[in-house]
Amino acid sequence: MMLYTSFDEISQPFGLIIGNYDGVHTGHQDVLGEFVQACKKKNIIPVLLSFKDHPKFFFKPEAKNFLITSLERKRNLLFQFGLSHLVEFTFDEKLQKLSAREFLEHFIFSQDHLKFIALGHDFALGAGKEDSLGLCRELASKRGIPISLHESFVLSGQVVSSTLIRGQLEQGDISKVNKFLGRNYVLEGQVVRGKQIGSKELVPTININFDPRRKIPKSGVYATYTKIGGKYYRSITNIGHNPTVSSGNLKTVETFILDFDEDAYNSEVALEFVKFIRDEKRFDSLGELRGQIQIDVENVKNFFQNSKRVHLALVGKNIKHSQSQNIYERLLGKSISYDLLDFESEDKIDSAKNLLGKYDGFSITAPYKVHFLSETKVACDYKKAVNTVYKDESIICSTNTDLLGCEKILNDLGASNILILGDGAMAKMIEYLATKLSISIKVISRKNGLLDKLDQYIENLPKDSLVINSCSRSYDFRFSATSSLIVWDLNYNADSASWFSQFSNIQYFDGIGLLELQAKYALRHWNLESK
Repeated sequence: MMLYTSFDEISQPFGLIIGNYDGVHTGHQDVLGEFVQACKKKNIIPVLLSFKDHPKFFFKPEAKNFLITSLERKRNLLFQFGLSHLVEFTFDEKLQKLSAREFLEHFIFSQDHLKFIALGHDFALGAGKEDSLGLCRELASKRGIPISLHESFVLSGQVVSSTLIRGQLEQGDISKVNKFLGRNYVLEGQVVRGKQIGSKELVPTININFDPRRKIPKSGVYATYTKIGGKYYRSITNIGHNPTVSSGNLKTVETFILDFDEDAYNSEVALEFVKFIRDEKRFDSLGELRGQIQIDVENVKNFFQNSKRVHLALVGKNIKHSQSQNIYERLLGKSISYDLLDFESEDKIDSAKNLLGKYDGFSITAPYKVHFLSETKVACDYKKAVNTVYKDESIICSTNTDLLGCEKILNDLGASNILILGDGAMAKMIEYLATKLSISIKVISRKNGLLDKLDQYIENLPKDSLVINSCSRSYDFRFSATSSLIVWDLNYNADSASWFSQFSNIQYFDGIGLLELQAKYALRHWNLESK
């Protein structure tokens, strides 16, 4: 995602949508989907204008128990649903004093590259909350800028809004919260030391320190999933004041992670709420509380045993920035468990048989795409690397869904000439495809000493050639060109995207599209249906 603090940083024609988008719920997803598609048809980039901090915290800096999503998760969700460019303003006293007209004239309709505006049904801004929609239409008409107005999104007879979801969290109605979010509610935090009453007298729990601005569900006991160290575990979470063992007013979040016995202190965790079990209750003794906890744990275990949840994994190295989980969740339309199996060396990797015993399927990324060749039946023509392992009846198979995705993209682009940067596994696979599709291809890399001559090769490329970057994310991928070119960056590097956006003769796209195709093909092999 490209992140800006000013419209001055955007040098391409763009469409604009404005809002806080706290929660990025199903209503937001609906309007964002229409907006992104409209921008694609107009051949302009989709841009969201939002605020880094919700304006509520300007007016009430001490406000607590409000935000549905953290800023980082909100950005990731927006990117997941197609928002590639985000402008974040800081809401301050100057902005607060502006009328809607002043804001629109100064910040919005002064932008030369603005070509389209989409507005939500509740669009309103400015100190006086005057007719923002009417003003926007008036100013857009003067500039000849088209406007689309999105109707409210209704699900199960209710207009979906962030306010509605906050109210449901207060009621502990997690099933409705998750339905209207389109995914499970998540609360992030850091594990801190508590009073250790649980570990000594009851069950060992982790105490989670969370951002006090985040909306905490109603006090009570919940079935949850806990993500810690890149892996998901089933868990049971208690929210409340611990009335049996404490007389204080401090609200705590404590989680007992099933089948987990590691030291979690100072770890970053994400709690995913899936079911409300019972209200918080004061017991007359620790023994009575201990008995209830045992009942709660059995109820949660039974719930998990009777509920099917997709559990996938990614095998690789230095993979904490993987976007794959977001893509799978969007394709499946629900939350999943997605473990990042990050290995420093190949000898630590478990067998394909054991991994398929734990997961519904798993993918492999660099540098381990050849690791499973010897223990799987390779089910594709390209035998040099695989990235997806699955079971076909009793046979453990593997394939290369990158191959399938790349072949589709190359066919769709129709380029007759390719210059590829890098000579790793992806480059070799694309070489194979180019030969298969009778496409002329030239490989330049550090190894063959030609990467330093990139500008020379770019200058000599025929019109409408395809330039593919398969180098690592650390490579500073950028060049200038005078002829029309197609640039495909197999990474998703914001700096490279920003660089190429200044060239009207270069059609640039990143690796997200390939990741989506790869995920679709992988889901088919795992017999998992996308929505």
